[in-house]
Amino acid sequence: MDLDLLKDFIASLQPDAPPLRVRDPLDLDDATRELYRRAIADPSSLSEEERRKILRRPPPEEEDARSRELCGSTMSELITKAIQNHESLTYQESTLVMARPKESYPGELLREKCRMSENDRDLLHKAMEAAPTADEVAAQKNAMGIQNLWREHNNAAYDALSAFDRALIKRAGHIPWQDHIIGPEDPFRKIATCGFVVFYSDAVNWPSFNERMQAATKYGFDLCMSRIRDSIREGFTLHGVQYDDAESLQSRFAAVRDVDEIPKGLRQDAFLYVDDEATQSLESSRPFVWLWEPQETAKPLKVNAQHIAPLLIARLTQRDLSTEKDQKWPFRSTPDLEQMHKMARRSTNGAGERDGIWPPNATSM
Repeated sequence: MDLDLLKDFIASLQPDAPPLRVRDPLDLDDATRELYRRAIADPSSLSEEERRKILRRPPPEEEDARSRELCGSTMSELITKAIQNHESLTYQESTLVMARPKESYPGELLREKCRMSENDRDLLHKAMEAAPTADEVAAQKNAMGIQNLWREHNNAAYDALSAFDRALIKRAGHIPWQDHIIGPEDPFRKIATCGFVVFYSDAVNWPSFNERMQAATKYGFDLCMSRIRDSIREGFTLHGVQYDDAESLQSRFAAVRDVDEIPKGLRQDAFLYVDDEATQSLESSRPFVWLWEPQETAKPLKVNAQHIAPLLIARLTQRDLSTEKDQKWPFRSTPDLEQMHKMARRSTNGAGERDGIWPPNATSM
């Protein structure tokens, strides 16, 4: 929260505190009032610069740079998409179309309105309604419908995950793993491939198991949709490969890695695999997959399928960050396999029995 907003809020809690309008009034100058009146009377007379001033939008080049950073498209391209193909809008695209380019914008505008007289506030409101173009109005209407659908996804993820699981996922959001995957050389990529090779035995119904894992991954992404880049969401991959002998998986993974047969972007230091035990866990409250590393002395680790993404991919990407602090924070430990096993040893199921699944549940901590 903005410091001035926080001060205003604290001051408003005091007994007999005067309203913000009295403490810090904001009176529109004559030129601004005239601009607002002209916007209401004749919106077509506004220049692009005047429209942006009324709508609190940044210059086109700044707006496009931000838009491309978040979703790989300029604002005009998003407006066109929202009109012609709005069903395919992502959460971030719909947010940008709704003209919310800055996180601080709603709070700043609210404070500004609170400082105005009722007449000036009404004038600003009507001017902001009149200033958008017809295409922007149509695009925003469509984007609002898509935003409502994304909110439903967010609510479903919230209901599907426990409070402890939600807290873990949100902590993973503080790790700069997405920036590392996207990389500075191509920050505007529409798809940033990342994820894991997943070996599965011939006895496993891979399409069904993969569908369950994809659903669990979607919950993780949907819970933090405002923080997950579209390019990461679109690029996250679980690359299935059938196997015959689980004991040879480490050497097999190392072999395909060393000849560059692993799809570019997937983790090169770890892989997942599914066996009969993992398949049977689908019927439990904590389904899991196995995590292993090539030539690692530690045994394979059970990983809660609900935490493949973003938590597991974020933690393993953390290994690649440059400083020791970045490799630990905010979990206070490096994500090496032995350390993860240590944590998993605390984990218990609903009956209080040790299940060895990482990350441990709330009752195990």
